[in-house]
Amino acid sequence: MKKIDLKSVLIGLLVGTNLMFLLGAKQQEDLIVTKAIKLINDDGKQIAFLGTGDDGDGLLVTFNSDGKETAFLGTGDDGDGLLVTSNSDGKETAYLGTGKGGGGGLRTSNSDGKETAYLGTGESGDGGFLRTHNADGKQTAYLGGGHLTVYNKTGEMVGYFGSNKDNDGIARLYDRYGDIGWGMSGKK
Repeated sequence: MKKIDLKSVLIGLLVGTNLMFLLGAKQQEDLIVTKAIKLINDDGKQIAFLGTGDDGDGLLVTFNSDGKETAFLGTGDDGDGLLVTSNSDGKETAYLGTGKGGGGGLRTSNSDGKETAYLGTGESGDGGFLRTHNADGKQTAYLGGGHLTVYNKTGEMVGYFGSNKDNDGIARLYDRYGDIGWGMSGKK
């Protein structure tokens, strides 16, 4: 009597079952329903995750081969959407999302994670602004609210172009210590 090969039986059952499913399949949209998808590289290290966070909100996270998070697309602590990128050391380099006050914002940072620029809506939500910083974290310029303010490397204001309390245009230059050196009003 011949022995029955268990592998051959299982393969036969699987092929038969698949044929029944294929013959009985109906045309419909493709849909995958799952709680999470984890992608790994050839070394078995996680390189991406698509699923839900601890709070139940959806997220997509990518990792480099060292396991450091490189990108995050999801929901922040406030329930607002955000996109964050990080360098190979895990330091945040860019943030696109909701800032303080509920308006949109784009923030960039240097390789040490220090903010270099912020473009967004002010905290009061009434207008946009641009703020830049040097490598030491000192503010170098502010543009918003109808004026431009320029700062030196120590953080002292050295220039102002905008309007005064009477809504007349003004320009001012300051010395390195922040003391006014020259000013002019546009009022006749």
